[in-house]
Amino acid sequence: MSCPRLFEPVDAAHLEACTECRALQAAMSSPAPAVDLERLKRPALAALQAAPRAVPWWAGALALTGVTALAAVAGVGGMSSHTEQHVSALMRNASSAAWAATMLAAALLAVMPGSRGLRALLLGSVAGCFVLTLLAASGHDAGWGVKCALTESVVALVPMIAALAVLSGFAFDATRALAAGIAASSAGLLAVHLHCPDGSLAHVVAFHLAPVLVLAAVTLVVRRLLPSRTHAP
Repeated sequence: MSCPRLFEPVDAAHLEACTECRALQAAMSSPAPAVDLERLKRPALAALQAAPRAVPWWAGALALTGVTALAAVAGVGGMSSHTEQHVSALMRNASSAAWAATMLAAALLAVMPGSRGLRALLLGSVAGCFVLTLLAASGHDAGWGVKCALTESVVALVPMIAALAVLSGFAFDATRALAAGIAASSAGLLAVHLHCPDGSLAHVVAFHLAPVLVLAAVTLVVRRLLPSRTHAP
């Protein structure tokens, strides 16, 4: 574009001599393409008929929280309880309460609109649960191994599937997926935390705590791969 009067009002003589100004005026005077409103309306009406009523966010949050809590209760109640893995009843109860609170808060915040800052705070607080769990460990070596990680994963499976089903109704958000993964894995951790008699630090780190991070990462990856039913934030 070399004409200095390209975007200025020009007379007919200049238009006759300047191909650039003539081409620009022709382009600006061309009518806008017609929009096929009927073609746009049909898919919109189909989507509205498929879901005529918007589901409130708290319905999904309550469903996910309930499924996660039931999985934790089933895991804890379905296996025998041991106490030798903890240094004291106080630390046993404190660490269990921390994980239960984290589980419920994570399930709620994974669905709650906005709350990105709260989810980030929640994910940071998981480190505190890790520290409390290690402080509660008695050091008693019962020789248990990978079966604790497998048990934790099995208990977490149903709430993880429920979380992915609920979260696919929103646009992908990494903090939501991680919070949901933490909620599901916390249910599994509670079960082995009260069931496993092995309180050695190496066992607790490798087969109790590490699976929490692995399951959260798996939830994140799977949710990223799943299509979103809607793109609501």
